[in-house]
Amino acid sequence: MKRSGHFRCVLCVLPKGCCESLKIMVYFDITNHYSPQKGDSSMNSNWNAYRMFFYVAYCGTTSAAANELHIAQPAVSHGIKQLEESFGCKLFNRSSHGMELTPIGQLLFENISGAVSDIENAEKLIEAEVKSSHAVITIGVSDTTLQHFLIPYIEEYKAKHPDVDINTRHGKNAEEIMK
Repeated sequence: MKRSGHFRCVLCVLPKGCCESLKIMVYFDITNHYSPQKGDSSMNSNWNAYRMFFYVAYCGTTSAAANELHIAQPAVSHGIKQLEESFGCKLFNRSSHGMELTPIGQLLFENISGAVSDIENAEKLIEAEVKSSHAVITIGVSDTTLQHFLIPYIEEYKAKHPDVDINTRHGKNAEEIMK
């Protein structure tokens, strides 16, 4: 997981057709509050199998668990089968009325229920935090360049990326801009 960070740079821009003396110095300060990265796939597959197990035990059928998980029923059946194979024992007794936990399945259910609930709550909290976090770009530029050159580009970027805040620092010279 990438944590909060700053990226700063000073960029020298020479507009097309302009001479070297009209060089534009642009100062960027980009802050990205959060950037999620995918975790280890073996951990994800174990988590998915435990989560499927939990929902089948809770709901009583693979079909109901699949509905809760928003996945296909055969995927749930396959996940349960893989979990049973990895433990080397049956976790459910199957019947025409649904699936009932074996004593070992009951032991597993009792021990993972709190963890499943905690992880799902953590996922919801992180998802909400990511949605509320966003990037902030600060651009330092001269008054003239901002007014006559950069504003249309800022507006275009903002239209394409409404979740990014753009701040400008402007002034008559570099000392004013960098304050």
